[in-house]
Amino acid sequence: MRIGVDCRYLKGPRVGVDNYRYFLTLGMLAEARGHQIILFTDKGGLPPELVKSGAEVVQINLPLIIWETLGLPVYAPPRRIDLFHFHRHHIPFIRPFKTVTTVHDIAYYRFPTMYRQRRRLMLKHCIAHAVKVADRIIVHSDSARDDLVHFLKVPRERIVKIHSGFDPQFSLEDSSLEASRQFLNRLGIHGSFILSVATLQPRKNLRRLLEAYAGIEKGLRDKHQLLLVGGNEGEAEALKEACRILEIQRHVVLPGFLPSEELRGLYRQASCFVFPSLHEGFGFPLLEAMASGCPACASRISSLPEVGGDAVLYFDPYSVEDIRRTVQTLLTDEGQSKRLRERGLQRARLFSWKQATRITLELFEEVCRNGRTL
Repeated sequence: MRIGVDCRYLKGPRVGVDNYRYFLTLGMLAEARGHQIILFTDKGGLPPELVKSGAEVVQINLPLIIWETLGLPVYAPPRRIDLFHFHRHHIPFIRPFKTVTTVHDIAYYRFPTMYRQRRRLMLKHCIAHAVKVADRIIVHSDSARDDLVHFLKVPRERIVKIHSGFDPQFSLEDSSLEASRQFLNRLGIHGSFILSVATLQPRKNLRRLLEAYAGIEKGLRDKHQLLLVGGNEGEAEALKEACRILEIQRHVVLPGFLPSEELRGLYRQASCFVFPSLHEGFGFPLLEAMASGCPACASRISSLPEVGGDAVLYFDPYSVEDIRRTVQTLLTDEGQSKRLRERGLQRARLFSWKQATRITLELFEEVCRNGRTL
């Protein structure tokens, strides 16, 4: 079987779903099960690791929409592609191959007002077409599958849940803690700190986290700064303004996006990790924190309890008081933090790229063998 994979946008910094695409592609190249993996990209090129793999590469130097709607139908047939794995839901109307798409979440259905109208309409149009024509749909959690069934009426039998892995850099192995301490000093963190990692957008619920942090006992707050890691300059300014209103600006640091190489040491040194998101299709940062031995608390909502299991303390993300109380527990109860750290390390071992790769390739084989279900 010849499998086409969309490998655009993998060159450069990666977060969350980019890591899924990157590590799954590496896994398929390593465990191809006799299949040929063909990497489709654009003028942006590929990361060195994929170039060195020796895989066949097809470079289509066309703009975004044309790449997907016209480029693939023209460039794929000469390569005799049997199945194409899509990640961006822009599946062409002309498809000379079987199709599988991965849907990470459809939060724009649950929180439409948190998205600009043009982007929301574009996302809804693309996902509606993708789930209608794809032979199978991959999701990472029961919550994501339930959303597709509820909002888009996708037959449950066409949706396959495959848990993702995580970047293996996040572990207890030596991550140059002294270097990360120096990095923290440069960021303005000079002692203990609470860590949260998320793209800075309303759905991540960071304003309630700021309010909860402001309510923590002053003595604890003086000992623990709050480090909010994530990109989005517009939302960062709004969060800084919220800090000024809450009079906690001296305690909160927003460094913007940080790559995995810098982030891994922060997970290792944080007193605790907080993930107050209102909705997740999976929750990569929570898994990264557990794999790094960082005691974590998170929203009792969507996919997060499925990922965290009994290794995480949960709170109501709509309750500032519940967030405050849970974070304060992690900061003051050493026994609880130790238990969560140990459980988190055990829990993280259940999520591996080797397993995700194997199940994904088995799905591709089944699709090519039997075609579409329903």
